[in-house]
Amino acid sequence: MDFKKQFMGSLLAYATQRNMDVQALCSSSGMESPDADISPAQMNDLWHNAANLSGDQSFGLHFGEAMQLSALGVVGQVVLTSSTVAEALSQAGKLIYLITDIFTLEVSHAADTFTISLIANGKSASEFPSTYRHMGEYLLAFVIHELDGLILRKIKPVSVEVPFDIAHKPEYERVLRTSNISFTQSFKITFDSDYLSLPVITANHTLQAYALKQIDILLIENSHTGPLKDKVFNHLLANSYLNNITLDDVASNFNMGARTLQRKLKNEGITFMEIVEEVRKNLAIQYLNKGDHQVKEIAYALGYQDPSGFVRAFKRWTGKKPSNYLA
Repeated sequence: MDFKKQFMGSLLAYATQRNMDVQALCSSSGMESPDADISPAQMNDLWHNAANLSGDQSFGLHFGEAMQLSALGVVGQVVLTSSTVAEALSQAGKLIYLITDIFTLEVSHAADTFTISLIANGKSASEFPSTYRHMGEYLLAFVIHELDGLILRKIKPVSVEVPFDIAHKPEYERVLRTSNISFTQSFKITFDSDYLSLPVITANHTLQAYALKQIDILLIENSHTGPLKDKVFNHLLANSYLNNITLDDVASNFNMGARTLQRKLKNEGITFMEIVEEVRKNLAIQYLNKGDHQVKEIAYALGYQDPSGFVRAFKRWTGKKPSNYLA
């Protein structure tokens, strides 16, 4: 798989969410089409033009805030199935070359902190300044917001360093969750060392293995009458281990746009979110019936960042809290 192309696809999907004309964005960046191969110079132009067309000079920062590990496919899965934060960061450092050639990721340790540094490769910072800036911003924001999901805690860095003056510091402080942001020669983010030993919630291999075993059973038992409903349900179920699979992901799988998928589902009397809820309900009941997993583990396996959100949803589906379901 071409992971760089997969990453670019996620970037273009985010551009679509920001109401940009993706075809025009690609054309202005010298790309023949959104699925074409892209050179480092074209990637630099893509970042530059995305920032200009969106009117957001912190485009990379906001992209990193919005993106999820599941969008990185197998790379994301390797990180998600790490046992601890330290292992997850180690794996991420080894795999970053699959996504970008412009940085390597290094983790250094002090007495009470650890620092993630993005080291520019060769002359890349000067040759491709837009990629350097926006990819650096993207990675800083992505690390912070995805660590939340790995450990089910809202983390805050001790400090952040960036190699440029910040025009809108309050927005950087919001996204990066610290006011201690300074100008240095590289991208760095420092955390308390306590985070390193925290277990990754998604490293529950037993729960994941059980989920995959149950998928075939649920696919057979699925009794939707509408053919598209049936296909969407089955696709979501078969990919449930990826956590938050999106409307755009599903629509792309069926070679149609998100609006077209929504319209066709509406014609069958159902919405995409109603199918998502039905998949989650089926899996939640299967997990609870097994009886080996905590509610917070099940919540994350179903894509909920906050276990209380899962508890409310389960009560809406069944009239009972998860803890009382088998009582």
